[in-house]
This record gives sequence, C-alpha cells and structure tokens, in this order.
Amino acid sequence: MIKIIEQIRSLQKNLNEKIIIGVKTYNRSQMIRRVVNSLRKTVDPHIPILIYDDFSTEPSQVTFLNLLIDDATNKNIQVVFHEKNMGSNGNNQRFLDYFFQNKIQKWILVDDDCSFTKKDWINDIVIQMDENPHLFIMPKYEEPTGIQHPHGFFLTGTYEMLRKVGPYDLKSFPLRYGDCHADFTSRCRRLGYGEEARGEFIDYKKIFGPSANPVHRKRFFPIRAKYDAIVEDESRTSIPWGNGNLNFIGDKV
Repeated sequence: MIKIIEQIRSLQKNLNEKIIIGVKTYNRSQMIRRVVNSLRKTVDPHIPILIYDDFSTEPSQVTFLNLLIDDATNKNIQVVFHEKNMGSNGNNQRFLDYFFQNKIQKWILVDDDCSFTKKDWINDIVIQMDENPHLFIMPKYEEPTGIQHPHGFFLTGTYEMLRKVGPYDLKSFPLRYGDCHADFTSRCRRLGYGEEARGEFIDYKKIFGPSANPVHRKRFFPIRAKYDAIVEDESRTSIPWGNGNLNFIGDKV
C-alpha cells in the first residue's frame, strides 16, 4: 500500500496537484472496461486514475484489472483490490479517506457505469470546481461537457471541503440506498460547498414508498424515519475524521 500511495503522490506532484480521478467498481466487467476506455480517450494521460475494486468475484473483471496493472502504457492508472467487500458506501469512504489523508487538492469520484465522450471534458469540470467544489451530478444526466451518466453518480470535491465537512457517516447509516450520501451532500451545502443537485434529482423516500421494491421496503421501512431525521437535521455540518469510520488500510495492490 505504501508503494501505490507514493506512486500517486508522485503523479500528483508532477501535475502541481491539479486533480485525480477515482473510479469505484464491483463485479461489472463490461462497465469498468467502458469507463476506462472512455477515460483513456478523453483525459490527459498524465492525470492519475485510481480504481478501487470492492473484492469482485467476477473472473473477467479481475482479469481485466490485472491486465491494466501489467500494461506499461497505463502509467497513470493504479488499481487497488479490497481484501473484503466494503459495500458502496464503504468504497466511497475509502476514496474520501485517501483524498483527505494525501491532501488531494481536487478530486473526482465516479461509478463504473459512467462514460465520457468529449475530449478534455475534465478542463470544464476543473473550472466549475473553482466556483463550486461539490458538483454532484445525478443519475441519467448528461453534461454538455460529455459526461454520460446512466445510473450511478459523479462527485467532485476538494481537500479543503473534506477537511471541513468530514467523511461519510457510516456509523449512522450502516445500510445503503442513498441516505449516507444524502447526508454528506447536505453537510456540504450547509457549509457553503455546492448548490442544489443538478439533473434528475433523486427523491430517496421513493425507494421506500408504495412502488418500492418489496424487499427494500420490508428491510428499510423501520429505519426510514430515523434516517430522514438525521439527513434533514440542519445542525449537522462537520463530522470529525477518525470517528469510527474506515481507515485506508488492509488493501492490496
């Protein structure tokens, strides 16, 4: 792990700490291939790309990621395999923890089901981040900059933002389906980072409404009111780092 951190630090230093792209993935070999290929075509080859695989069991995915590691032309791409599955929120937090610990000045975090169509789209994002560090582009939204985003999310931030807002609150939101991120985004906004989410806004409550998947509804309905109260608490702003959340340890390169 020290090796990969030093590699990314070196790349970041060469870029004058411009930006780093994180891609989180799990058992979706076709999607990770698509997003990696689109990044290769549209992003400067010196910009670091860090991929976290959340303990995938799909052989084709593991094979593809190992080929990326072995390919000498991918000097800007680093792959980390988690030694156990952390779930979507846990994988997000692993990235935030890395960005914070290494004082990454600007970062982008995307799901593996994003893809990019416009050359140097990242330049437009960097300009937007100077005014609004927290850009949260919602599902099924396509930026004029060429970001195709069919389902997951596209999130940006800065070291200063993370220093003030803190990490995901994995202790309050042990189950996924939006609430942990809704809380993180709400805290960012309360501290002046980011405007209302653009594109198609997700109403997280719909997940638990009459049309929700019955399995989800049965599992999460008892905690719905508790989660809503936490997310909507206007006094919630900063959460301290090291508050029982994940640390960036235990992974293998």
